[in-house]
Amino acid sequence: MSPSFKNTQQQIFISGLVYDQGKSGIAEYTNQLTAALCKNNTLTLALLKRDIVIFPCQHENLTIISVSNIFAGPIMNIIWHLIILPLMLIFSNCSSLILPAINRRLCLWSPKPVLGVVHDLSQYAVDGKYDIFRTLYVKFLLPLALPCITHIVAISHNTKKDVIKYWKLSDDRVSVCYNGYDDTRYQNIRPTNISQVLEKHAITQPYLLYVSRIEHPGKNHIQLIKAFEMLAPELNANLKIIFAGGDWNGAEQVKKYASNSSLAKQIHFMGYVLTEDLPPLYHGALASVIPSLYEGFGIPLVEAMACGTPTLCSNNSALNEVAADSALTFDPNNVEDMSLKLSCVLQQKPLRKLLERKGLQRCQDFSWNTLATHIGLKLEQILYPYQGHQSL
Repeated sequence: MSPSFKNTQQQIFISGLVYDQGKSGIAEYTNQLTAALCKNNTLTLALLKRDIVIFPCQHENLTIISVSNIFAGPIMNIIWHLIILPLMLIFSNCSSLILPAINRRLCLWSPKPVLGVVHDLSQYAVDGKYDIFRTLYVKFLLPLALPCITHIVAISHNTKKDVIKYWKLSDDRVSVCYNGYDDTRYQNIRPTNISQVLEKHAITQPYLLYVSRIEHPGKNHIQLIKAFEMLAPELNANLKIIFAGGDWNGAEQVKKYASNSSLAKQIHFMGYVLTEDLPPLYHGALASVIPSLYEGFGIPLVEAMACGTPTLCSNNSALNEVAADSALTFDPNNVEDMSLKLSCVLQQKPLRKLLERKGLQRCQDFSWNTLATHIGLKLEQILYPYQGHQSL
């Protein structure tokens, strides 16, 4: 008979060296996971010196260790995880280690049990998503370090399927727990807040919103612009499309296409958007669109639904799984299908209301506290494997 684990207080070390200066989904994951785990555990979090000043969580149970900024670059960051982090753990009183993104950083060995979170293995699914170095790193180097990981948490069933398929792991080494969303941040936004943020960024309504870093081809911005161009003139005459996100690989290709578009004046690139400005942007949008070619989860999908914003997304990867029946889906490789679904949402107010209602219901299935509980229980099972528990 399996024991009844109670998620008791633990001493946990977390690597925060893939924080990306707070400008990525993994940074948000690190923020929220740390805050949720602090409630019932003692944490030590390693952060680059430059990131400490912007890290939002402060708690009596949290100790932050400063790491030199010389480890910010990819090569030095990898070296820190492979060599320095294991040595730090030898002298740490922490009982276990959490790596928040093992699809980016792993240890070759560890003196303590390791729980690793994997977000996606999109390199296997999207050709040209990353440069050759990063692709080879994920496909060939990271798998060599997997024996170091005691247990893996995947952020969706689709990601778990990929981990088992591409990294050749057994089913019992991988569990699934979804990301969450901050309900206090994304709901109950006042109309004045919306108007202030829109005025701040010189945005006028109506507009479609895509929250994502500007990346080609993975995030599929160009296909979305083409679908926007295909809309009937009466639908896109006064409509704008807003891209909220910083430049990434291939951004210049996206912006070049947009500048040459017949609707160039209606396409707006905001760059990186502060977290506090996102909820008003979602609330002010006519619809949120996520045409990505592949996602391990898709936090903006849940954020948009939490704001009651009608949402459309690709019918692939984890997006279809997370959306369930609460978003209108399309084939991200089919511009005609994408444009047709956009037309449906723009023309049919009852459909927008239905998506709004379903989205508000669906987002309640995602919680950072649920994630913290899941990870806490898995760590207990790792630390006390002989208490009647047969597998992870």
